[in-house]
Parts: sequence; C-alpha cells; structure tokens
Amino acid sequence: MMPISSDQLIFIFVATILLFCFGNSFAVIRRQTWVVGETFWLWGSIALSISYFAYAFSPWFGKASLAIGSMAFVLSYVSLVLQLRFWHTNKSNVPIWLVVVVVLYVIVFEVMRATLPYIARATLGQVTTLLLIGYLVWSSLYLYKRQRSFQILMLSGTFAVEFVCAAIRVAMLWIQPDSTAGTSGLLSEPHYMIAVRWIWVVSNAITYLTVMTYVLEKTFDRNEDLRVLLKEKRQLINAMSKITRSHHAGDVASALTHELSQPLTTLLLLSKSLSLQIKNNDLEGIGDQIDMLCTESERSANIMSQIHKLLRVQNENLQSLQISEVINNAIMVLAPRLSANNITLEKSGRFNCFVSGESTQLELVFINLISNAINILSNQDGPRHIQLECSVNNNNCVVEITDNGPGIDPSILHSIGQIYVSGREQGSGVGLWLTNLILDNHYGTLVASNQQNGGALFRVTLPLLKEQTLSAEPDLVI
Repeated sequence: MMPISSDQLIFIFVATILLFCFGNSFAVIRRQTWVVGETFWLWGSIALSISYFAYAFSPWFGKASLAIGSMAFVLSYVSLVLQLRFWHTNKSNVPIWLVVVVVLYVIVFEVMRATLPYIARATLGQVTTLLLIGYLVWSSLYLYKRQRSFQILMLSGTFAVEFVCAAIRVAMLWIQPDSTAGTSGLLSEPHYMIAVRWIWVVSNAITYLTVMTYVLEKTFDRNEDLRVLLKEKRQLINAMSKITRSHHAGDVASALTHELSQPLTTLLLLSKSLSLQIKNNDLEGIGDQIDMLCTESERSANIMSQIHKLLRVQNENLQSLQISEVINNAIMVLAPRLSANNITLEKSGRFNCFVSGESTQLELVFINLISNAINILSNQDGPRHIQLECSVNNNNCVVEITDNGPGIDPSILHSIGQIYVSGREQGSGVGLWLTNLILDNHYGTLVASNQQNGGALFRVTLPLLKEQTLSAEPDLVI
C-alpha cells in the first residue's frame, strides 16, 4: 500500500471536522424545537465527509473511490439546494424531478467511468456541480434581499467563490488536460488545479459552518419566540385569574347575603315575637326565645366564617358527623318557617350514617334545599309536604329531599346548581351554587330531577365514613 500523502491527510482532516460539526449540531438541534426542513444541510455535511474520505482513499482504491467521492460531492450540493428551497418556500419534501436527475446522473456517470477517460467523467461532475452552485448563488442572494442576514450574505460569498472554482476547473480540464490522471485521478492533478481545489475545499467548509450558525441561530430565535409566547400566556392566565377572582368576589358577596338571610330572618321573627310578648306582658316561653336569639346570632357569625373559609381553601380538618344530627340542626333552623307556612316535613329511613365533613357547611346544604322547597310550597294551595329519606348505596350516604310542589322547569333542569340559575322568579340562584360548592369540597354530589307524580327531587350523595348499628330512627313529623 502506498504511503499516505499530505493531500490525503488534509482531506481526512477536513472530513473529520465536518463529522464533528454534524455530531455537535445534531445534538443541539435534537434538544431544541426544529422542523424536518432544517436538517437537509446536516445530511449534506455527511455526504461531503464521505466525498472527502473517498478522495483521500482514491490512491489506494482507484476509480471506484473516485466515483463514490464524485457522487457524494454532488449529493452534498443537492442537499444545500433542498435547504435553500426550504428557506424560500417552507417545503420540506424532496421533489420527484430532483430524484430523477440524481438517478440519471449516477447512471450516466457510471457509464462514462466504464467507457470514457477521466477527463470526461470529471467534466460531467464539474459541470453538474457548477449548475447546482449557480442556483445556490442566485437563491442565497434572493434570500438575503428578503432577510438581510449576515450569515446569508456570507453564504452568498462562499457560493460565489465555489462557483468560480468550479468554472476554473471545468476550463482547465480542457485547456490543459492532464494526461497523467490515471487511477489516482484527483490527487495526481497539476499544481494549478490543486490550488483551485483547496480554495474550493476551504470554501466548502466555510459554507457548512455558516449554514450551521444560521440554522442554530434560527432554532434559538424560534425557542426564544416560544419563551416569549409562554411568558405572554402566563401573563394572560394571571390577568384572567384576577378577572375570575373579581367575579368570584361578587359570587362570594351574593352567597354571603343569601346564606345570612336564613338566620337573620329567624332573628327578625323572634325579635318581633319577643317585642309583642313584652308589650303584652306575656313572659311565657320568653327564655327559650332569647336562647334561640343567641343561637341564631352565633350561627350568623359562624356562617360568615365558614363561607370565608370555604371559598378560599379546601377543608382540611373534617370531622365524623352523623347525618341525622346535621339534618336535625337544619330542620330546627327552619322550623319557624315550616310552621308559619303550614308545611309538613317527614323524615324517614336510615339516618344513622356517618360522613366526613364540617357541620356548619353541611347544615347549609340541607338548609338551602329545604328552604327552596319551603319557598316553592308557600305559594301553593292545598296540602304542603316535604319528605326527607336517607339510605345507604354503594358506600355512599344518600339523602333525598322531595316536595309536592310543581317541580323544576325542564328548561333549566340541566343547569340547576350553576351560579344565578334559579327556578323561582325572585330567586338569586346562589343557594344551589353554594350547595354544589360545599358538596364538591366534601366529595359529594347533588342531582336535581322531577318526580313522576309531580314535585321536585334533590338527591344529595356523600361518601360513607362508617355506619353505626343503631335501631331504626322513627319518622319525624313537623
């Protein structure tokens, strides 16, 4: 085997540098936001590396190595053509006509290699390359007019140098043909051809380094744009959160007004009753009424505290509650209104269920639901009846509140529980919304429907904590 020459060492060195550039660029681009069309130049750098390795080994492997080098060299320029085409049109496909041209070039080159001398196939390769570089010069200049990028301007310069080198080599092949160019071909050229060749090689390397910096800069700019968009998205979300909190504050105010109306109404009724009894010197039962006044005052303060807590943080310290105690407390609050409106309330079923929750909040749930039934029935002639029934189903405590009123308007049945949706003409639509919110925080649900025989049905479902073995609780009639 022949000893390695300085020309061979230079080709190997340049090819190795291109491979390192490829590896580093691919590693960077792979971690960034990139598109397929931005990688044509990477495969071109691989093709150029193969070409230079083939030229370096041509003294050892002869014409076959030169053929591989020439075809890989042309393919490296084809990849640059595809890259510039992508930057112009954003098309990342490989056109059929270009594939046909490359295949024809390979066939013709192989035929010429087998039948014609070195100068013929060298001319074919140089002329083909000259045409490709001519397109690259025009395309890069056109792109520079649009983008005014320093890298594109530099790219135009290197393409122009390569075009001149290709033109000189074509001319020199025929003006002063090398009769000694045998199997070694490229590396046995005269000194004037070698000088042009090395200028071309250096320009090639600068071309790929320029393309690499341009693509990486575009990649980083694209990621910077994404970072800006993400920042704007966060700012938009924060702004929307502030708007939501502003609307939420209005909802809180409405909920607070709605829930306080229950105990305040009771306080008003008791105060008027006490005032009349005192004026009439009727002191019978006055102590019980004063105790109830104190209880309802404490309840009002507790409601304010619980709503404040409920709408800001999730419940953390839930207690074990027997559902019968929760419902009995709610009924006790509403007892004056039930009596004043001649409404009968019956409670039946298995109220010995235990659930996990906050007592005041769950009491609000049943106060709201029973209060809605009272409001509906208060304008109804004839018997007025509310039924509470409790059962256990699939590890859930289920409480159904039904009435014998006109039922829920079917047009709003699907949206019952949403803020400001009410089945009453003067209703605020806040009570059921707050009820849903409380049940969500207790991992429960509320379902509204109409009974077949008339009247509304509200089904409250809460996860069953445990069940205590108690005797069936008797029906409670008010």
